[in-house]
Parts: sequence; structure tokens; C-alpha cells
Amino acid sequence: MIQAKKVIEKEYERITKIESIRLDRKSLLEKDDLELTRIKNETLETDKKIDYYSLLIKKGELELSNTFDSKKLSATEQQILNAKNELTKLEENAFDLLESLEVLEKSIKESHTFLHGSKETILEIEAEVNLSNNGIMDEIKKYELRLEALYEELPVKVVEKIKSLIFIEKKIYPLSEIKETNNCSRCGYLIPRALIDSIEIKMKFHSCPGCTRILIPQNTKLY
Repeated sequence: MIQAKKVIEKEYERITKIESIRLDRKSLLEKDDLELTRIKNETLETDKKIDYYSLLIKKGELELSNTFDSKKLSATEQQILNAKNELTKLEENAFDLLESLEVLEKSIKESHTFLHGSKETILEIEAEVNLSNNGIMDEIKKYELRLEALYEELPVKVVEKIKSLIFIEKKIYPLSEIKETNNCSRCGYLIPRALIDSIEIKMKFHSCPGCTRILIPQNTKLY
């Protein structure tokens, strides 16, 4: 049953890996959306400034054609020159913003395509795993129900220890026999005589000092 569960878990690892990539892609999509909003706002502001300086240049050029005062002509020409310099910078910035928008929109589109496609892939894998392992999964459920029923018959401390060994310490086999040589059958640790007597004679609950598994009497068989 443990091996069957491992096989199914390994197949579900494919889904876990895809989900991990999906999380990274969702994070990227959120960043791209925020950056897209920022750039769009900056583009609007830049367009307003371009309109302002374009109008300022036209106004200045009109004044030049109607002005004969040398000082005013000089000031207007300088104003036009400054406006043209600013306009050049703004138009260059607008071009850069446009390129950034294109890159972001492409990235966002690719993210949406990936998220949609990967979701379908996950559903396909789940259906495939469920179909090919349907009988095994039913057996696992029955096994887990029997296990829970057995847990109810055991002392709370023993159940807590078993679950800690399985789920926290990742020990597939949480129990170990005491061999005739007084060694732990799992790690080979030589069990002290006093500890063995406490387990064998007094039926006390103890763990192996070497591997922390629950020790059971020699007359109890695991296989």
C-alpha cells in the first residue's frame, strides 16, 4: 500500500511542478499588469506635454512673423528653441514608452496563454492519474479508514508519536522490533537491557534511542 501511494504521489509531482511554475507566472503577470498601468499613465502625461510644447512652438512661430522688436524676436526665438529641445526629449521618451508597452503586452498575452494551457494540462493529468489508479486509490482510502479506526484504539500519546514519525520525521515504518540480539531491527542500535525489560515485561511505551521508532516486544511480528 505504501509503494502504491508512492507511485501515485510521484505522478502527482508533475502537477506540483506545473503549479509551482504557474505561481511564478501569476506573480510575473501581476507585476506586468502594474507596470503596464504605470506606463500607460506616463504615456498619457507625456502626450499632454507633447501637445503643450507643440502648441507653444506654433504660437512662438506666429509671434515671430508678427514681431519687429529685436529684443522680443530674440526672446521668442529662444523660447521656441527651448520648446523644441523639450519636445525632442518627450518624443524620444514617448517612443521608448511605446516599445515598453509592446514588450509588456506580449508578456501579458503569453502569461495568459500559459496559465490557460497549463490549467488544462493539470486537469488532463488528474484525469489520467485517477483513471489509471482508480482501484488503487479506493484501496488506499479503505486502508486509511482502517488505520484511523486502529488509531482510535491506541493511547493518544502513541498515536501522536506514530504520526510524528510518519509525517514530520518522514519514517515510512514508524515501528521496530527488538531482535533476539537485543538490537533495533531498523537501525541496529543495541537496546539497553533495562529498556528491553520495560518493554517486554512491563509493556511500557518506549522509542529506540538510535532511530526514535517505537519499539515493540520480540514476540510481536511486523510481517
